[in-house]
Amino acid sequence: MPSAITDPLSFAEDLNIFYAQFDTTNCSEECRALLETLPILEPAHPAPFTVDDVRRQLSRCKPGKAPGPDGIQAWVLKECAVELAPIMHSLFWESYKTASVPTLWKTSSIIPMEPEDLLKSHFLPG
Repeated sequence: MPSAITDPLSFAEDLNIFYAQFDTTNCSEECRALLETLPILEPAHPAPFTVDDVRRQLSRCKPGKAPGPDGIQAWVLKECAVELAPIMHSLFWESYKTASVPTLWKTSSIIPMEPEDLLKSHFLPG
């Protein structure tokens, strides 16, 4: 059972140390090992998109956008585009090659919001 936070400064420092490890840890070897386990694309059927295409699209993610059903924040996709592109390319290629789309990829969360003008008119005198 987690304990209550008694010292906010100490807690903040612990969080800083924890999250700083993601900026300093070089995961290149782990990524390379993982990539070696992925199937090699058949040269007779080249994908209509490249790893660089996937990387470029991931790099264009807007950090302020809400995460999808998988919970992955857009800023993570953007910041880790180089590392994620080969893995995601393999997933997209398999989906394309088999003409099947995983159910999770078809899931979305729709959150209705009132237009900003309507919100302002409800709260501003006038």
